[in-house]
Formats: sequence, structure tokens, C-alpha cells
Amino acid sequence: MAWVGGWYLAAVVALLTVGSLRELYRMAFARRPEGSLAHSLFLRSAPAPGYVFGVLVPVACLALPESRFPGSYLGVLGILLGLTLIVALVRFGLGRARTVVVVEGATVFLGTLYLPVLFGYVIHLRQLASYGVELWGVEAAPPAGACWLTLVLAGCWAEDIAAYLVGTRLGRRKLCPKISPGKTVEGAIAGLAGSVLVTAALGAWFGLPVVHGLALGALMGVAGQLGDLSESVLKRRAGVKDAGAMLPGHGGVLDRFDSLLFNGPLAFYYLRLVFGG
Repeated sequence: MAWVGGWYLAAVVALLTVGSLRELYRMAFARRPEGSLAHSLFLRSAPAPGYVFGVLVPVACLALPESRFPGSYLGVLGILLGLTLIVALVRFGLGRARTVVVVEGATVFLGTLYLPVLFGYVIHLRQLASYGVELWGVEAAPPAGACWLTLVLAGCWAEDIAAYLVGTRLGRRKLCPKISPGKTVEGAIAGLAGSVLVTAALGAWFGLPVVHGLALGALMGVAGQLGDLSESVLKRRAGVKDAGAMLPGHGGVLDRFDSLLFNGPLAFYYLRLVFGG
């Protein structure tokens, strides 16, 4: 999909966004009794604006140049987020403790902003030009955006794999035991190293100067783990091990793509700033 791009990639991003929103909403209300009327009403009504927004954002990212997207859609963003929050508060505000209402409402509000907008940067990365970098050094090179998106995906997954392999075998010191008991300092260091090495090596093959590959890999190695820990906060509160079960062996969409959520916009703006786009 990174190579093909266009509406095919937008459709995949929309599916991932809606799937991740579904997981987020279920985690936000995981402690509510499944059979309660409030729970049923929420599942039927509150997520709807978020799902609509999750489909509209990839379409908007593809249909409009990135430079126009933020300003053009801030109004629509505010309206949809406001409607989502209002629906959540109306459905759950009556008879609930104020702190619980605020936490649940804020989760829905921020999640509807957090996930679709950050997933939209997958589209923005695919649309990036080379900015003067001679990618691959051949005339039949793939689209520059395909290279950038592939580079970010590879860096994210290298980080995940290295952190998992080293952390499960050699990890001794806990990184953030109150948030994610399974993560270790050794795994975090390995993840950072994996991101740096793969981003620099693959970037050099694509034509990205090594110094920028190393810098981008280091930034992604840190940002990706922050994205992972952010999701761990939600899972910890919900009392679940995985965000979902959509991807066998990996868990849910959020479990697989949490680091991409932070690394997508980071890489996009890094590449634009460095190469003057």
C-alpha cells in the first residue's frame, strides 16, 4: 500500500483508524457493566462522530494538499469533537460521579482528535516529494513518498522487534512499572538502537544522507516508545493486556501501530524542515 498509495492507501488508513477508535472507546468504558443501559447507549451513539471523522480525515488528507489541510479543517474538527463530547456527557453524565464523567468524556474527546489526525500523516508522508534528494539514484525509482513511508514503517517495526527480543531475554530493570510492567530499560535501549540502525541503513539505500538517517532514527526511537507508553496508560486503566484481538499474534490495531502514531508526524515535519519543503 505504501507503494500503491492513492485511494487504496486511504482506504487502509480509514480502516485502521476506525478499528483503533473502536478499541479506544471500548478501553475507555471497559469497567462499565456490559449489560447496563448506559453502556449500550454509548456503544450505539457516542462513537459515531468519531468513526465518521476517522473516515473523513484520510479522504481529506488525500484530496487536499497538506498545506491546506490543517487550516481548512480546524472548524470541522472542532464541531465533530464538540458533538462527540456532548453526546458522551449527556449519555453518562446523569447519576455519575463527576470525576468519572470527566475522565470518560475527555478520553472520547481526545481520542477522536488523537487517532484520526495522527493516522492521517500516513497519507501526508506518502505525498511527500524528494526535496532534492536523489532517491535510489536511478530514473525508474519508486515515488519519493513511498520511500519515506516505507522508511518510517521499517523504523517503527525495527524498534518494536528489537525492544521485544532484547527485553524478553535480557531485560532486568523496569522502565515504567506503574504504566507498563513488561517494558524494561534494556528493551528500550535496544529499540532505540534498532530504529537508528534500520532507519540509517534503509535511508541510505533510498538516498537519504546518513546523518539525517541517524538523527531521524534516534528521534523515532524515542517518540515511538512514548507512543507505546501512551497506549499502555489506556490499557492499564482499562485492566486489559491488549487493546484488541483484530491482529492475531499482535493484539489490536493500537498494539501494532501505536508507535507509528507519533512517528508519522515527527518524520513528516523533520523531512520537510530539513529539505526545505
